[in-house]
Amino acid sequence: EETEFHDLAHCRLFRGVTSEACDVIRRAASPVKLAAGQQLFGRGDDGFLMYVVLGGRLEVYALAESGRKVSLNLVSAGECIGEISMFDGIARSASIAAQEDSLLQPISKPTFFAASAQSTTLALNMIEVLCERFRWASSSVEDFAMLSLERRLARRLPRGQHGVHPVPPDVSLPPARQKLFDHRSRARRG
Repeated sequence: EETEFHDLAHCRLFRGVTSEACDVIRRAASPVKLAAGQQLFGRGDDGFLMYVVLGGRLEVYALAESGRKVSLNLVSAGECIGEISMFDGIARSASIAAQEDSLLQPISKPTFFAASAQSTTLALNMIEVLCERFRWASSSVEDFAMLSLERRLARRLPRGQHGVHPVPPDVSLPPARQKLFDHRSRARRG
């Protein structure tokens, strides 16, 4: 199965962003290719770049004290990774490796701000991404504290249409979680 690659303009972060702003990103650095299994960065590494996944799929993971690998998330084409470390300059909070051959567009903080000056929509899109990540993290903590393992897994697997995890009929969501789920469903479709 061959990996499909996308241009920046087809990535969620760049929806509605001017071509001039996209050109700022493209001119600043060439895309990075990762082979399946290749690590992009490890937890604790310096983090001065974020990446937009142009193609492929990556796994976000951490290593437990026992050495066991704990998968935290999967990131597909069109999504971004590493943005928090790019902004705050603090070491990476997780490790990332390619699950399949992947192509990534690196973006530095100065490049992001230069592109945002060309199109403020880029900055607004990033705020939406960061808010969604914060809500997802909060929801995950809430789920961990309040739900059994079976119910937590039911919410996370498998992904349904539009990349959104279906909610089994026997699982009722708290109102805030339902609102987030509905918002993500609409965003993925639109």
